[in-house]
Amino acid sequence: MKIFVKGGGGLGDLIREYLGGEKYWGYLEGIKEKYPDIKIKAILCIHNPQAREFLRYHPCLNKIEQYPWQVDGTPVFFAHSDDHVFIKSIIGLYSGLRYKKPKIYLDEEEEIQVETIKNAGKYIVIHPFAGLKDRIAFPIEKYNNLIDEIIDILGYNVIVIGGSYTRMNRDGWEEVSEIFEYTRKGLFNLVGNTNARIATRLIQSASGFIGTHSCYILVASIEKIRSVLLAPERLEVYLKSDDANAKITRNDFTKTIYINNNLEGINHEVIKWLK
Repeated sequence: MKIFVKGGGGLGDLIREYLGGEKYWGYLEGIKEKYPDIKIKAILCIHNPQAREFLRYHPCLNKIEQYPWQVDGTPVFFAHSDDHVFIKSIIGLYSGLRYKKPKIYLDEEEEIQVETIKNAGKYIVIHPFAGLKDRIAFPIEKYNNLIDEIIDILGYNVIVIGGSYTRMNRDGWEEVSEIFEYTRKGLFNLVGNTNARIATRLIQSASGFIGTHSCYILVASIEKIRSVLLAPERLEVYLKSDDANAKITRNDFTKTIYINNNLEGINHEVIKWLK
């Protein structure tokens, strides 16, 4: 039996479904326990290639297929949904399934990498990039001084995440290679040496998060980690609440700072919020 597990339009949609309001992800292990011979295929209709990697080591998924969200304006998942049983229907038909909060599964080498960073001391995760360039409001080079203040004033280590991938923008597809060249004691620069799995696990154990309007601010919001969202003033900011159908502009753990041409005082606001 195959189960259709639909992803959303982007990596953030998948993360929001997996960690947040779409509770059916937490029943995968219960289904496999009750029906050990069942074959579960995840079909992800998401344009970001990291979506497949995000679920790569999930022990309950026998196969992961990924398709673009739309082709010529038509949602692709409609072409596949008729041949699969929706997991929500499975949960409705069978009682007694065990629910377990969805976990991010890593391979052995990745587990060692994450544990090494965690054992080095408390840390703040920074993701200075975004899926769309017009969401990057705080200049990359300004993060250098902010990192210094976090390490020297607050006493935290800092983890910077990012990488290379194919991104869809308003003009089509483009290859993106994110670069962050700053180095110093207390800084773990993982840009180009991480993936969505590792980044999410690191954020889940962080003392704080700083970033743009990207999928990782959703991780911090869902996990109720104190975080700062640096956003352009023209961007309407939404974060996911506990209600799967609700959107909120703020919560008790996330501070949104709208960036304009005057960057003075931003570091002070960030440090004050994370103290």
